[in-house]
Amino acid sequence: MIASATEERGSRRGVQDVLGIDLSTTAVKLVRVKRGKEGLTVVGACLLPPVEVPFNQVEAGKRGRIQIPKGFRVKASALAYTAPRAVVRLLNLPGFSRNSPSAEQTVREHVGLEKGYRLGFVVSGQARGRADTSLVAVGVPEEEAAGMLTMGVGGIAPPMSVEVSSLATLTAFARGPASRETETPVGVVEAGAEVTCLSIFHRGHPVLLRKFEFGAREIVHRVMRQFRVDEETARSIMGDSSFDISNAVQEAVGTFLRQLSISREFVERKVGKPVVDWHLTGGLALVPCWASILGGSIQGSVQVWNPLENLYLVPGGWPAELEGQEVRFAAALGAAIGALEDS
Repeated sequence: MIASATEERGSRRGVQDVLGIDLSTTAVKLVRVKRGKEGLTVVGACLLPPVEVPFNQVEAGKRGRIQIPKGFRVKASALAYTAPRAVVRLLNLPGFSRNSPSAEQTVREHVGLEKGYRLGFVVSGQARGRADTSLVAVGVPEEEAAGMLTMGVGGIAPPMSVEVSSLATLTAFARGPASRETETPVGVVEAGAEVTCLSIFHRGHPVLLRKFEFGAREIVHRVMRQFRVDEETARSIMGDSSFDISNAVQEAVGTFLRQLSISREFVERKVGKPVVDWHLTGGLALVPCWASILGGSIQGSVQVWNPLENLYLVPGGWPAELEGQEVRFAAALGAAIGALEDS
């Protein structure tokens, strides 16, 4: 699992059937994944109306429960959410040992977490020789984590883990495109409604992680102003290639593209090889001009990544109404995959 869970409940041993839940800004996304003879198999997916995520236990107690449909009520589930206040870091620590009594305090100090933040981290590989250990670390406000863990999810047991959506997505990506690229770095841009995560992998491990407070919602507002329409109409226009919204997108993503270029150059100097393959996921990947704008900026190959690749799919497991929207389910899939592969 690339993602560091903010909380884990119970043992993962023997888990064979997991419901991945992603509480995004635009919807609650469910994907049920089972371990079978062929490997990890997707047996169902659905969208539910969005819920307001509780940021403390008091809010969680006041809000209604998420009612899980009957076909998705399984014993084990893994929850992911946007976590805009999360602090995500990729660390290279010399002489680090997870078994050390001071391991957590060492990571906390390097992340620079304030008091009141819950820390999670995983060892992602060796960096710069044997002396350095590469870690993915995440800090989430304690009150926020407590609120997530006490919010109501009707029809199933409490989730076995809670994690940040962008990191859950990387769990799925690490199993797919990142696992195929052994020598050449490969990048992925996950852009949701409010948060965008930029990651670059090399030899199957992340070598760069950056989170940006930017997403599709900013483009929605620009399209609303450009065409003088309401939000629902603006979202429809964004997915329709017959409308030219390239100027609105270009204006909205200018700062992000400059930071992406800086990040790419940093990695290329570090590993000594160019990043030529880029993958897009998240809701913004459904905007037709997004790939071409990104490709023009980085001068590399850009493609929309389908998170269902390398997974088996039972007949009828993916609803017809969700075809073409697979990129929206990367975090839910990653949460489920992480739970199954760690069990």
